Amino acid sequence: MKVIIAGFLLPLGLLIATQALAQDIGNVTQAIPVRDADHVVIGLGAIYSSGSEGGDIYRFLPVPVVDIKKGRFFANLRDGIGVDVVDTDFVTVGASITTTQGRRASDVPPGIGSVSFGAGAHGFIRFHDHGFFLTFGGTQGFAGGTQGFVADANLSYPVSVSKRLTISPAISTT
Repeated sequence: MKVIIAGFLLPLGLLIATQALAQDIGNVTQAIPVRDADHVVIGLGAIYSSGSEGGDIYRFLPVPVVDIKKGRFFANLRDGIGVDVVDTDFVTVGASITTTQGRRASDVPPGIGSVSFGAGAHGFIRFHDHGFFLTFGGTQGFAGGTQGFVADANLSYPVSVSKRLTISPAISTT
């Protein structure tokens, strides 16, 4: 198992992860990202984003970095807390409970109003080959202000620049 304290910055779809402290447990010596190894990544980062889809007000917000994997169980900000039902060298299929994004009234035009953050049931299928990750997912909200269905797709290619730096260029749509 690898324990890492990390931080990241997400400007316009480019994820930069830096490893601040690493402790190898057992004989895992590969650099993160490691798709199938048990690991714990904890840290603090920031995201630069608009407050709502199509919004023109951008701001930096602090974001916790959490990525925990133990066997088929996982907890991370991308997929929530759940289990990989299928996990092979080429495909991972998972189900989880995850957060659903809300919005502040100050981030949208007058009269639209705020939407509280909530929770949703999330399912995904992720293909991984030659270093590329292609993910299709869907979340059905069941608590909070966002109780609709959201589908997403993401293509990324993490590049380990060094043992302490991984850059993950990605393109995604929701």
